[in-house]
Amino acid sequence: MNKKFSISLLSLCIGLSSAISFSADARDITIYYTNDLHAHVTPEIIPYVSKTRPVGGFAPISKIVKDAKAKEKDVFFFDAGDYFTGPFISTLTKGEAIIDILNTMPYDAVSVGNHEFDHGHENLVKQLSKLQFPVLLDNVFYSGTDTPLIKEPYTIVEKDGFKIGVIGMHGVSAFYEAIAAGVREGVDCRDPIPYVKKQLEELKGKVDLTVLLAHEGVPGMQSSAGEADVARALKTDVDMAKSLEGYGLNVLITGHAHKGTPEPIKVGDTLVVSTDAYTIELGKLVLDWNPETKKVDSYNGKLITHVCGYL
Repeated sequence: MNKKFSISLLSLCIGLSSAISFSADARDITIYYTNDLHAHVTPEIIPYVSKTRPVGGFAPISKIVKDAKAKEKDVFFFDAGDYFTGPFISTLTKGEAIIDILNTMPYDAVSVGNHEFDHGHENLVKQLSKLQFPVLLDNVFYSGTDTPLIKEPYTIVEKDGFKIGVIGMHGVSAFYEAIAAGVREGVDCRDPIPYVKKQLEELKGKVDLTVLLAHEGVPGMQSSAGEADVARALKTDVDMAKSLEGYGLNVLITGHAHKGTPEPIKVGDTLVVSTDAYTIELGKLVLDWNPETKKVDSYNGKLITHVCGYL
């Protein structure tokens, strides 16, 4: 009896040891995200959010992410476009002042929104070339050519051995409906799905996780319908995620709709997330990544409000 008990106890200890070892190897991957900043550099009163309390600002958002990166190793920070146009500081400097400020923030990569085109595509290229982190766009080309407006369609961001493949794209409707014809003259936006599929195929086997930075939601679709309204405003993105099923897309961070996701929208194996714009919130998504299966076991997403309080 004692021998059998000892063997059983030994087996239990080995099992517990394996479980503990596996747990120690698991990684929590934190992704902070923004979209549609619209040059709201400083905290301000936004009446539909609060008539008495200033909200937003670049500095509070930057501090939250910088502090997180200082404490944890697996922290990433992305933006889905429209950092230009809003307060006059952006318009008067054709976005240059915003570029200077963005360079003080701990972004790992950003994509391009329709408002980056507000002063023409030549100014867009000029200003965005000054950014000190990757700018990504895979489906906008000089008219009549296969020459991309932005050279990098994707990048690989690595932290402590963990690699995220990040792709940037612009929605066709958001491009042609939101950018004046005279401003977008000389460039064309093409169906992003074939290009995103191509980038995802190229990234297979090279990265642990994939993120798509998209600027394609449907603006102005607001009501009191709560969660249903969020899904309705982000229908374009949900449809995009469905079109990419089987290609290994893990996260889709989107802009243009100005509609935040209090919780991620799950579409197959893809999580769709967004914020309400104007620096009102900072998005945070934590993924429990399983190193054995190379998959996300669970996730937790939220929108961090009252960011001013972090200064």
